[in-house]
Amino acid sequence: MLLTAAGVFYQGVVKTRDVGSKVAVEAIAARAILNRMADELRHAVALVPGDGRGFSGTKESITIVRTRLPENYAFDEYGEHDDLPPAQMDLIRVTYHLYWDEEGRVDETTGIRICYGVWRTEQKTFDPNPRFVMAADADEGPQEGEELDVPKPENELYAQEIKYLRFEYYDGVKWRDRWNVAAEGGTGGADEGGGGGAEGGMAGFGGDRTCVLPQAVKITIGRVPVPPEEDEDKTQDEEEEERDRLIYHPDRFTTVVYLTQADQSLLSSRRKGSVADREQMGEQTSGGR
Repeated sequence: MLLTAAGVFYQGVVKTRDVGSKVAVEAIAARAILNRMADELRHAVALVPGDGRGFSGTKESITIVRTRLPENYAFDEYGEHDDLPPAQMDLIRVTYHLYWDEEGRVDETTGIRICYGVWRTEQKTFDPNPRFVMAADADEGPQEGEELDVPKPENELYAQEIKYLRFEYYDGVKWRDRWNVAAEGGTGGADEGGGGGAEGGMAGFGGDRTCVLPQAVKITIGRVPVPPEEDEDKTQDEEEEERDRLIYHPDRFTTVVYLTQADQSLLSSRRKGSVADREQMGEQTSGGR
């Protein structure tokens, strides 16, 4: 009986140690993923490159334009007949989103659509003006021409183990589920919010090349997938109620990143939030107004 009790005790100790080690490894990996995403967000700027796509985000995806130093080969000297490497700028565009199976295949164990993980896209070179080229005679103004040969964005499956990704955007008063993205049936928050966005803020030749940044971005990642169809059915009020009930998800990790380049007076981002309210809920008037 003593030997049996000792065996059961040590078996429990080994199992607990294995579970603890697995949880610790997953937590370290999740923290490393969040740290990289947070570092890139801290370098986000309000600039909109020539192709008109600046800072924009939804629940499951985010696109930022961030500053960075070009790679070392950009400072090398080249001869007249050398093949030059792709041009680099001090800005890059980075996109994070979940990569779901495009054919709608379902995982047999979970019964939901297959999610391959977090997909990261990085674009190092932008077409400064994809719709126009300058004419030889300045008096003629811009004319339509051939697009420049711009290198394609680089894609990578960044984190295969992450199956849940959520972004929220703080305007100084309230958290939003989208930023600089046109609302369904609306003109788009990017245009009314004061700058270019992903869809509604195309910056034309000589146009405004800035967009409104949120005050902060909340990033939540997890290992248990939530189907997009099920997630879209939830309204923002239902999600806030779920947070208020403190529903515990042991697989999820969250970080809040404050954007240093945002308007510290809160005026532009708060106005942007007010525009989002009107787009999503509609303006309700009463008393004959």
